[in-house]
Amino acid sequence: MLLTGEWGSGKTWLITEALQKALADTHVIIRVSLFGMNSIGVLNETLHRQWLYKCSPMLSKMDERKKRLKEEGGLLDVLGSLLMDISPAAGGVASTVMSFDPIDYIPMEPEVKDLRSGQKKSVVLVFDDPDRTRLNLTDLLGCINDYCENQKFHTIIVTSEEFIKATAQEDVLGYSTAKEKVIAYRVRYTPDYAEVIRSVLAEQLWQSEDYAAFLTEQEGRILDVFAGGEEEPEESAELGKTHNLRSLIIALKQFYRIYSHLVENGTQNIGDYLASFLAYTLAVKSGVLKNGMLSYQVTEEEIARLYPQYSAETLPPTARKWIRYGYWDSNEFESELISSKMKVLKER
Repeated sequence: MLLTGEWGSGKTWLITEALQKALADTHVIIRVSLFGMNSIGVLNETLHRQWLYKCSPMLSKMDERKKRLKEEGGLLDVLGSLLMDISPAAGGVASTVMSFDPIDYIPMEPEVKDLRSGQKKSVVLVFDDPDRTRLNLTDLLGCINDYCENQKFHTIIVTSEEFIKATAQEDVLGYSTAKEKVIAYRVRYTPDYAEVIRSVLAEQLWQSEDYAAFLTEQEGRILDVFAGGEEEPEESAELGKTHNLRSLIIALKQFYRIYSHLVENGTQNIGDYLASFLAYTLAVKSGVLKNGMLSYQVTEEEIARLYPQYSAETLPPTARKWIRYGYWDSNEFESELISSKMKVLKER
């Protein structure tokens, strides 16, 4: 099965938390991240080790024996040194004994027995982040096909397929051909954003109780900025939002700096500042969709079109500079707030 969806939408959480809990009595979930991986050999070794730690009841005993052998292996060390003086080949026998790891020779099985319940459980292999791997995608799918078709493992690939298609231009035909053989089911994950944001606000540790209460009051506005106003969730529109929950959480934590200054200055419409801050941060940090393609080149006008809640008047230049470049000047921000207040008073 291919589970696809936007970056940061919670696909990994769905597998490691929700699915793992739902299938705890019947399945064992083994996840390996392909982020930065550049060798099929490393992938196989990593997967084998993770399978062992979750599925092999003999593993802990073997690790204990191996550790004891190393701790009490002084005699073998001395013997190896003496034999090396006599014959390099003979000395190598001792080092071979010390380096031998019987754990490496336990084969992976697609079904294991739970020693506590006595029940057999199916193993599910989860290959996460192929959109961030350095492996050739055709080779990767061939490796996954071996586990699935030949070794009879249930397998799930977790990725952003749109990003794969956009970046695999040199081998898009090879990817499509390999995918046709490997993928039986394609599922697009779109979370319940209202429930997700409610959980984020309740479960995250915020900088103060007052700020946590403020964010709870702004739950509807946060949801509206993050996922509101979209008729089509797909990427076909000329200009579209991305929905990266990691970026949202970071933005909410960062806004505390702005919030503190606004409270000290007696600002009344802090919610408007929050909406503008979130819109600008999400567009700049997570990018936007332009004709279905992810882009980080976004203008003020495009942000305003995509996020009607955004207003440059409630996001001073200092805040925008901080979001884009990481540079912050408290004095300059205070001056901008005072100037904004004076402007409002004059207009009145």
